[in-house]
Amino acid sequence: MKKESYLTQHQHHRTWLNYLSFYKDEMDIFQRRLDEVVSKHLNDKEVMPQVEHFQNQLILQKEQHDILRHDIKQYENKIEAAYEANPVLAENSRVPGEDELAERVQTFARLFKEMKDAFYHFVARNI
Repeated sequence: MKKESYLTQHQHHRTWLNYLSFYKDEMDIFQRRLDEVVSKHLNDKEVMPQVEHFQNQLILQKEQHDILRHDIKQYENKIEAAYEANPVLAENSRVPGEDELAERVQTFARLFKEMKDAFYHFVARNI
């Protein structure tokens, strides 16, 4: 990643956190849809294992979401501390780790989309 100003890094973090907020809202919607499938197929031995699979996927996604959100906020705290300690230095350097954090955000988004696509195919077949 190229050298960026503190403000640009902060804007990235705000964008990432907004994406994560949107994903959290989507996960709440997924849970409600999954509950609908359960109510219609409670005794269906073919559908219920798939329901359990997606329930587990949601649990994992929520866990990763929370970890990523926490790590972004922690990184933001490091940048703010560096900026408060020495604004000139903070404007001309970067706190290590943002590249890895950006990659994790991209990976989360990709895996979330894959889960979302599979989930909606499942729901479409079972509602």
